[in-house]
Amino acid sequence: GCPARIVLAGNRCKDVDRLCGLISGGALRSLDLAGNDLNNKSVLQLADAVGSRACGLRSLSLSRNARLFCARAPGADGGDPGAELAGRLARSRLSALRLD
Repeated sequence: GCPARIVLAGNRCKDVDRLCGLISGGALRSLDLAGNDLNNKSVLQLADAVGSRACGLRSLSLSRNARLFCARAPGADGGDPGAELAGRLARSRLSALRLD
């Protein structure tokens, strides 16, 4: 089964597809991605997973992910991946979000 909490801090997030499957599967409750340099594709994948109806994630740490807050190239649809993630997070069931 899926663990309720995953810590992939310090640039250890290497398989975003699999991680997003766990998020959208509903069993994962806490995720720490602090210190990862997530690229635009990864941010958009994360936004899709967090925005899924089955997502059970309650705690998410994106601390020290400087690329989320700097100017970036647009996503595939021409939008800003960071803004897309922020919008999905605002509509999610998260009770704790760390962005420092």
